[in-house]
Amino acid sequence: MITLWLLSHLGIDTVHLGHYPDADFDDTTPYELMKAYQGELQTLSAHIRLRNVPLKVPYIYIDPETVENSVAI
Repeated sequence: MITLWLLSHLGIDTVHLGHYPDADFDDTTPYELMKAYQGELQTLSAHIRLRNVPLKVPYIYIDPETVENSVAI
């Protein structure tokens, strides 16, 4: 039961897709690219939420707001 609970809940160190620690970059170019990428992810997420409106059970597994940046178990 504990294994099931651990695998079904978000960890305390969850980082969502498109978000990176500030310490990883020391130039402005990566920040500009990250902001553009995050904007594209927000647009994609909005489209997914609109497509889910008529569904009884929404398909959230590919929504960038629910996808983690990397796999960490």
